[in-house]
Amino acid sequence: MSATTPSQPSLKEMMARYLNRQAESHALGLGAVDPTEVLPYEAGPVQPVDPRTAWDAGLAALQSASAKAPPGWGQLVAQHEPVVAVSLCVGNFPQMVRDFHMLLHGADLKQLLPSAGRTAVITPLNDWLDTVKPVGIDALLALAACRLSKQFERGDEVIRKADAGIPADHRTVWENEKAAFLWHQGKHAEARSIWETLPATLPVRFNRGMADLFLGNTESARSHLTGVANELPETSPWHHLAKLYLALTK
Repeated sequence: MSATTPSQPSLKEMMARYLNRQAESHALGLGAVDPTEVLPYEAGPVQPVDPRTAWDAGLAALQSASAKAPPGWGQLVAQHEPVVAVSLCVGNFPQMVRDFHMLLHGADLKQLLPSAGRTAVITPLNDWLDTVKPVGIDALLALAACRLSKQFERGDEVIRKADAGIPADHRTVWENEKAAFLWHQGKHAEARSIWETLPATLPVRFNRGMADLFLGNTESARSHLTGVANELPETSPWHHLAKLYLALTK
């Protein structure tokens, strides 16, 4: 009985696949950024994050929906400063956690809570925010863009304009975004209080566990994160981040 060995694709085929994927990424606004155009926050070298991978992870909070990245997404990913306590919301991606050394070597987690930080000035993104109407999915994307670029006053305006028009079936997603908006500008207790009131969707439970971990409520964090880690597929980077946070509760 003979066994057949599957043939490997040729170099030409692999190159064609790669170029097709790059073309698709650029068409979706997810092309990589020239590193010479980026001023990094870190003094040392860091592994660049692929914008398409980041955007795929950034849609996890929508669960069943999809959306096109806003203009300037690649620049926003490349310029974003490291965050250790990352909420699961639209636009956030686990690769924002870059400083694993502090996490794994006994750092005081409360010292690693996110704060307002510096505003990222990205012209294509700001031009888009000037014209986009905060309705439906665009309301979520606009608020995410303001949060990630740390334009918090502008984000408050998005919330004011969009809040009343969010349909009931999207209300939990929207409230999760509002809580994440507060969390990443440094209003941690207020954000955690909102997450406590929301229906226990997977993103909300992830965020309860993440927030409890960094606020010092270890037992509660372990309870939330255990369930979340078991439910998230192993192919999701959020699964691995949940497992990392869970390890920190022990």
